[in-house]
Amino acid sequence: MKQAMFKERMELLAIGEAMQWPRMGYGRTPEGGKLAIKPGKSGWEKFVAKAAKSGTPGLLTALRIARTLHGYGIKPYDPRPQVAEMPPAVLPPFPGIAYQPGVTVAPIIALDDPIDDDPMVKPKRSSAAIRQARWRERQKEKV
Repeated sequence: MKQAMFKERMELLAIGEAMQWPRMGYGRTPEGGKLAIKPGKSGWEKFVAKAAKSGTPGLLTALRIARTLHGYGIKPYDPRPQVAEMPPAVLPPFPGIAYQPGVTVAPIIALDDPIDDDPMVKPKRSSAAIRQARWRERQKEKV
C-alpha cells in the first residue's frame, strides 16, 4: 500500500469498526448512480485498499461523512434483521430435539400451513399459477 493518506485510511477503518461496519453512502457518480462503502469489514477494507491504489477522491468525502456520523452517534440504517438468541427458559419444546447450550433453535414454519384461520384471507396467486392449476385439473380428468 502507498503511504499517501495512510492516517486517513486508518482513521476511516477505525470509525467503521466503531460503527460496526455499516453500509455508508458517500456521494453520487456523474451519471447519477450512488457511491457507497459496502457493509461488513471486507467491504470497508476493499474501499480503503482501492483508495490507496488509485488515490480515490471519495476517500476524503467518506472520511468526512464517517466522522460526522460517528461524532453525533448516528448509525446508518441496517435493514438486515437482527437475530437475538432466546434464553433456555423461553425456548419452546420441540419433540425429538434435545436442547444444546449455545445453539439457537427457531420454530419451523411450513409455507403451505395457513398462518391465520380467517376464511376471508386468501393467499394471492399469480395468473400463471391459476392457469397451471386448471391445466393440471384437466389432465387429471383425461386420465
